[in-house]
Amino acid sequence: METIPMVTIYNKSDLIVGEFQPNAYPSIVMSAENATDIERLREFLEAQMKAEMDYYEEWVEVLRSAKTFTTPTKIH
Repeated sequence: METIPMVTIYNKSDLIVGEFQPNAYPSIVMSAENATDIERLREFLEAQMKAEMDYYEEWVEVLRSAKTFTTPTKIH
């Protein structure tokens, strides 16, 4: 990764009077007072994180221990 991924979140969209043109990308305009906007923010962040991820696979060998452990029993 060459740079740190960044998004810009413009909050308080409920207070905007007139037209607002975001000047950063990727960005989202929202209001934290709006439950739908909170969900949009979650989806936006998830999509942005997935877009930054690189796929890879790794296989891990699982070794089994020869010893068997028992859980202590509580006596009443």
